[in-house]
Amino acid sequence: MVQNYADDIARGAKKVWNRLAQEMVPEAVPKAQAAGKLLHSNMKINDAADSIHIAKGALSGLTATYHNVTKAGMGIKDAASVAHRTAQGNLNLAAIAGSYIGVSAAARIASGGGIYRDRHGETDLIGIPFI
Repeated sequence: MVQNYADDIARGAKKVWNRLAQEMVPEAVPKAQAAGKLLHSNMKINDAADSIHIAKGALSGLTATYHNVTKAGMGIKDAASVAHRTAQGNLNLAAIAGSYIGVSAAARIASGGGIYRDRHGETDLIGIPFI
């Protein structure tokens, strides 16, 4: 019974695929190629620079604080304050959130917890203790 059902699904899928291949794909592919919208399996969807930029923004607070303390000779309070602000002096929310999650993760691991369990073995997410 189950095998017959699976065979019916496979036959139906094959019919749909054959119809697509015969009727729609021959028209759609040249149009997509001409418009430059055809995505091959090994083409990038988004520039890696976008993802790296986002990660650098979220991680910039910790790295900038470290740099300010070790290289610029600032105190920890001043170094953290400068590191979590934009060039215009506004708070950099991505840097603040990234620093919170980074420090929270380090504290969790140091206390004997893991990524999704605290030190008591209770399930929760790093940085969000009530979930």
